[in-house]
Parts: sequence; structure tokens; C-alpha cells
Amino acid sequence: MTAPARIAVIADAHFHDVTGDFGTSGVAGPHGRLTLEPLGDALRSIRLRNESGPALRYALDGVQARGIGDVILLGDYTDDGQRPSVHGLARLLETYRAQGLRFHALPGNHDMFGPSGRDRTNRFLSEDGYDLVTSCPAASDRGAARIIVTDEMRCDGVASALSAIPDLGYTPRAHDLHWETPFGTDPDLAARIYPIGAEHHVDASYLTEPVAGLWCLMIDANVFVPDGQGGWGDPTGAGWPVVLAHRPYVLRWFADVASRAKALGKALIAFSHYPVLDPMRGTGPQERALFGSSATALRIPPDSVARNLLATGLRLHFSGHLHVNDTARFGPAGGGLVNIAVPSLVGYPAGFKVVTVVQGKARIETVLLDAMPMPADVARIYADEVAQTGKGEHLLRHATYGPFMAAHNRHLVPRRYLRRNWPKDLVALMSEASLADLAGYSGADLTGLPDLPALTFLQDWYCLLKAGVLARAGIPADRLAAYDRIAEAFARAPIPASHTIAAQLAAVFAMFVKYANGLPAGDIRVDLSTGDILAG
Repeated sequence: MTAPARIAVIADAHFHDVTGDFGTSGVAGPHGRLTLEPLGDALRSIRLRNESGPALRYALDGVQARGIGDVILLGDYTDDGQRPSVHGLARLLETYRAQGLRFHALPGNHDMFGPSGRDRTNRFLSEDGYDLVTSCPAASDRGAARIIVTDEMRCDGVASALSAIPDLGYTPRAHDLHWETPFGTDPDLAARIYPIGAEHHVDASYLTEPVAGLWCLMIDANVFVPDGQGGWGDPTGAGWPVVLAHRPYVLRWFADVASRAKALGKALIAFSHYPVLDPMRGTGPQERALFGSSATALRIPPDSVARNLLATGLRLHFSGHLHVNDTARFGPAGGGLVNIAVPSLVGYPAGFKVVTVVQGKARIETVLLDAMPMPADVARIYADEVAQTGKGEHLLRHATYGPFMAAHNRHLVPRRYLRRNWPKDLVALMSEASLADLAGYSGADLTGLPDLPALTFLQDWYCLLKAGVLARAGIPADRLAAYDRIAEAFARAPIPASHTIAAQLAAVFAMFVKYANGLPAGDIRVDLSTGDILAG
């Protein structure tokens, strides 16, 4: 391939249609009724529903402005598979399709569930508080003005969901230069079945050539394992280990595709919703030591996944799911595998990736949505809610999306992450101590540290976790230097394991070092034949 091929990669759009009919009366907006999540709920959530539509439109406008015609939707393109948002997304994508964009999607864990779907429940603002809107008749909420039960809130099963939004690449189209599945070229779902015990499920994976010379391996990594009680295991925390356990045929397919791509001179890039390498900068051991079998720890794939995929000849893979921005690499120089973790549109840092492939090299750019204006209609309704509850006013000071999302991420640290994830003794310490107090546990006499609450350090820590090295620009240099000094002191300190808090803080600062000094996660180049990360 000599001419450059360009694609955009968007992960975890979690589109919620604020104008959709969810069965609730909603609240009055300047152009009609709006179905909005309460700001109070958004203050505790890792993703924002009300901003998802404007964020996706802003991203797609940015794709068009760059002259790119093909967009990869890396799973979780719907909020939670609720039918009004599925239908709203179909309308939105059709608008951009009419303007020349082409979409190539793969499923995430929020888009579909098992053979028959599952119930979903949300709280939406109404004129007299909020309504609980659900597809589950047994759902309850004592604070709700009304409980509305509707099948429209249900997330559909795989077969229904795959056909709910047309022209997403799950079946071949006239503009596809090549299209196949692990089972051949028959697009019928009945021809794309694999067994799990006595059950049979659809594998929606496919290979497509959207641009001449570029092969995109679109991998359905959702696996719904029977739970023994008539239901299905949630793939959210399962990821690639379960794929390899129940779909061993995909490795043979990957190897065959990679071999043919090399013989035909095609550039090959793989995509799936779940990471194939640790997207937390190699902090898995500290994560497990601090938090045990946390949701994050369960989503970090073991090295066995990387070894299996590396052996097939794959060199570059894009993932979503964890709402982080990261570059990870596995394997020796000249023969490695790179995983690019694409951030969400509805979490910090909100952004997408642009990939330009030319002469066997992939140049990957990170495009942030920082300059997007906050939607005025949503902001006005937020202001009304803040006036009633007194909560969240600090978020309304931001007129653009980037600062708003950064403030939201910092807000989550004491309101969600500390409360849900951290050991109780560290929760108490981080809530009350100063940065100097934390440093004291290293046993070193560190002077000249900034007068900061420990919570400020932890908020910076979470920004680095989410955005990688891109977050450094938003943290004052003197703070980063102070954190480095403390981390060095803990690394040198002979801390017995019996000194629990000191040992835990040593792990926290070791994680900080890895978060703050990982591989480039903004703009990079990858050699598609070797998996090497190149300078410039």
C-alpha cells in the first residue's frame, strides 16, 4: 500500500438520545421535552449520558473536518442498549452517512446481551423530581415520583441488536473491498455460530477492507457463558481470556488473515472492545495488592492473551471498555504487539483516535474534545437542579467539555472511587491527611513539599490513570516533582509488610510513577511489521 489510508476510531460513545421517548414526560427544553439523567446521578457515574449526543456529533464533525471517510465504532456505541437510544443512534448515523461517512462497528458489553437480552433501569428527570424508568416490573425506588415499566428500556439479545442499526458492517456492503467472517463469506447469522456446551451463540466478528490496502479485523469479543441457572455470564469482566477459552478457532483465523495480509501487501489492524494488554501501565500486581479482585483488576488480561495473539502475527490492536487513554506493548523488539486503549467520549479524557497508515507504518493521533461547548439546554436544566439540591455547582463553572470532564473526574475521587474501591484505613487517611503526612510514612525527612491535601494528590493520580502522560499538562510541575520525590523515598524505604499503611502507600506511589511515565499516549507511530513504537 503506497497511498495513505485514514480512519477514525471512536470507543464507548454510550449514546443516549435525550429526545427519545422513554415513557417519561421528561423536562421542558428550549426545543421540546428532554429525557435527562439527574446531575446528582451523573456526579456518581463514570460516564455522562446527557452529554453523549453532543459529544458524538462533535467527534463526527471533527472526523469530517479532517477529510476522513471511515469510522470504527469500538463497541458500547449505545448507552445501555435501550431501544430509544438505539433508534436515535440509527437516525444520527444515517445523517452522517448521507454526508459521506461510513461506519464499521463491533459490539461492546453495553450494546447487546446474550440470546434474549436483559432488563435495564434508569432515573430520568421530571418536572416534579425524577421518574424510575425500567423494563423490570420488580424495580423499586422510594424517591421516584413515578415508576414507569416499559419494554422500551430493555437491552436486546445479540441477533436483534445486530440488525437494529443498519449498515454498521456486520454484513457486507457495496463499498467494502473485502469482507469475510471466521466461518467464510456467508453473512447470515445462522452461518456464524459457535458452541458453548449445549448452547450455540453468534460470533459477529468480520474482516473488512474499507480503504484500499487496509484490512480491519473487527473482533466480537463478547462471550456469554451459561451461568448454570438459565442465564448468561456478563462479559464485562471476562474479556479476552474467555474468548480464547471458548473460541479457539479465532486464533487460527487470525493467523490465516495475518498470513494472507502479508502475502497481499495489506496493512492489518485488529480491533475489539476489550484490551489484549494491560492498559493500566503494568500496575496489575499493585492493583490486586491494594484492591483485591476489583472490577479493574478483573479486566486486566493476563500475558497469556498477548502471547497467543502475538503468535498469530497480529501487531496492532485497538480497544475500548475501560475508558482510559493508553499505549501498551508486549514482546521483544522486532516482534511485539501494541494495544492502543481509546478513551471514551463520555469520560475523562474525552477523545478519539485518528489512524493514518502508509508504507507499513501506522501514525496514531489523539483528538480530544476539550473545546466542545457544553450543551446550553442541558446546562440550564443542571442549574435548576443545583438550585434545588446545592450539589454540583462547581461543574457548571465550565463552559467547555474538557474542563468539565476533568472536574467531573476529580469529583469522582472522594464521591465514588474512595468509597467503593479503597481499603478503609486508606480512605480515612486520604480524606484527612496532607501530602507531607503521606510522605512521612516513607520514613524519609522530606522538606519543601507543597502544602496540599492528600486528596489533591489522589485526584492527580486518577487523572494520570485515566489519561496517561497526557494528564501531565494539567498538573503543575511543582506537584509532579513533589510526587516524584515521595515516590523515590518509598522506593528506597525498607518497609516491612506488617506496616500496612506504609506498604499500601508505597504501592500507590509506585503506581503513580508508572501512570506518569508510561509509553507515549498522544501521537505515536507503530511499525505494523514489527510492532515497534517509533519516534516522531
